[in-house]
Amino acid sequence: MLNKREFTILLAVAIIISSHSVFAQNSDIDSLLLKVTLNKESGGTTRFMGVSSDEGGEFKLYVENVPGVKLSEDNFVLETFEKKQVGVEFSTEGLEPGIYVGSIAVENAREISKIPVIFEIESAEVLFDMNVEIPVQFREVKQGENIIAQVKIFDLTSASDTGLGPSRIKMDYYIYSLDGDALSSENEDLVVDRQATVTKSQALPFDIQEGDYIFIAVASYEKSIGIASSLFKVGVEAEPSPFYETSNFIFFIIIGAFMLFFLVGISFFSYLVHDRNKLVTEMQSYNKEALDKQRELILAQMKVLENKRPDDVKESKREVENKIFELKNKQNERLNEFKQLQKQGKIKELNERLAELKKKEQTNLLFESRIGGLSLKELRSIMNELKKIKELMANIKETANIKKINFQDISAQIRRLEYQKSLLEDAYAKGFVHKDSYLVGKTKLNSLIHHLKKRL
Repeated sequence: MLNKREFTILLAVAIIISSHSVFAQNSDIDSLLLKVTLNKESGGTTRFMGVSSDEGGEFKLYVENVPGVKLSEDNFVLETFEKKQVGVEFSTEGLEPGIYVGSIAVENAREISKIPVIFEIESAEVLFDMNVEIPVQFREVKQGENIIAQVKIFDLTSASDTGLGPSRIKMDYYIYSLDGDALSSENEDLVVDRQATVTKSQALPFDIQEGDYIFIAVASYEKSIGIASSLFKVGVEAEPSPFYETSNFIFFIIIGAFMLFFLVGISFFSYLVHDRNKLVTEMQSYNKEALDKQRELILAQMKVLENKRPDDVKESKREVENKIFELKNKQNERLNEFKQLQKQGKIKELNERLAELKKKEQTNLLFESRIGGLSLKELRSIMNELKKIKELMANIKETANIKKINFQDISAQIRRLEYQKSLLEDAYAKGFVHKDSYLVGKTKLNSLIHHLKKRL
């Protein structure tokens, strides 16, 4: 039986884990969604979400409507530009197989942001599991339209010579709101031999509320229960135009002519301003990405300096704060310069200025982010290390999905994960990986290695 849990959600937290922040008014939360799948006897696991602030201050965290979920810390104070990894502990103790939804609220003096949480608990032994994918064109649909989901079912025992062979399984499909209300449900029997793919189409009500919803698939076979889910968004269908309610042909002609004239004028005006607005928006995006890279490089330099001259840690931190403040001011000056060129209609100069900044991006990163006490050679070495670490963390994140593991050669997969762990430990020993990030990556790899060794 599927379990329902009410919860509130705010996907657009005005603020991305990793390599992937979402920006709020004065704080950052690096997760848009926390989704965890465990089997009944696994006990539990821990995920991490990062909370940071450009201004610092006190933060309070609490879990809403999700049983089995606890936080490692729920109240702390951050310094300016400090980032903290908070452990989110998921436990299956006392819970039945099913899906539990809710949120984690992050509160500071200015705002409350909420991160949606989806906790899937499968049976102790899962023989058939799934992936649910909603095609890009159906991830946002209108009222009354159909939602399309592709469900891939696979036999987890198929790594053996025969697997279970052709097996009849029961499939249940649900659409739930993020308040825990069931909008629709369907079921069917499928015969699966190693794997099968089914495309489900369900019509949404015309009076469905605008917002975010979850498509859920449950595969049952004897005592095995596998669960998978995916989010989608429902937008409001446009109201019918009142012009269609009249039969006055002349009225239509007049209105049509007026609209044509109006649209021609708007199109001409849009043609004049579109390029300028596009370039300013592109500049804003470039500024944000550049500041993120510069901040990362500056903090990495500070780590090296702490090892190089431990007696000057406070001075290094003060220099870092001043450098980031200086960079923000410089970027604001660039943006104001762009806006002035926009007002003057100087599109050519806007293009040339943006192209010049992109061309000199690496040079600017090198010289604008440099803090005292390090040579250019040491700075370039740090940049190379950061690049390698980003590639490593991306590989760890990709590998951490158990459903993407090739079970045909488990020993080779374990050796690859052990190698990734050794690279992570080496990067941490050199001071190029923050302790919290190191623990997150190490926890993911150890969990996956343990899971794979049980299959040997």
